[in-house]
Amino acid sequence: MNVRVLAASLWLPRPLRKKNMGALFRLTARAFGEDPPAVGSSVRDLSLQRYAIFTRKLVEKAIATGSDLAAIRTELRREAFSFGESVGRRFRLRRRTDALRALKLAYKAMGIALTVDGQGRIIVSRCFFSRFYAPETCRVVAALDEGLMAGMLGEGDLEFQERITDGQTRCRAVFRLREGSRP
Repeated sequence: MNVRVLAASLWLPRPLRKKNMGALFRLTARAFGEDPPAVGSSVRDLSLQRYAIFTRKLVEKAIATGSDLAAIRTELRREAFSFGESVGRRFRLRRRTDALRALKLAYKAMGIALTVDGQGRIIVSRCFFSRFYAPETCRVVAALDEGLMAGMLGEGDLEFQERITDGQTRCRAVFRLREGSRP
């Protein structure tokens, strides 16, 4: 087992949690061509609720102004892919099992109860964001999930079969590695 992933599963320092939330705000804002909100140093300033409201407003604005949602999804995925790669380097993820453990930890920190198996089948039994997101918001923001997974696990595609925001009791998806992608 990867020692860094094990250590993070036991304790993730507050400065690292804040750094990651700040990065998430910035990369999301960049994908929408917006400025990130002013973020203070308190945990409240970098809260999941604040991020959920921020992303919801960005998507609502994009829909209202007729922005190209496919282009926004592409940018969200690209930004999250880079972030996922940096997480992989920071935690020295070399084995798929370690990357899957790190992915579960990342989602746990985001208030998402996620299970994923070695074939890429994903079940989300609880999602913090489902209280804030309409179905369309979830579909746009899911590009972050695909990018993060691709950056950490290897290039691939995420396909949802069920979503909590569509009234289901869980999200069910599969992440499929692309041919020739690293394991």
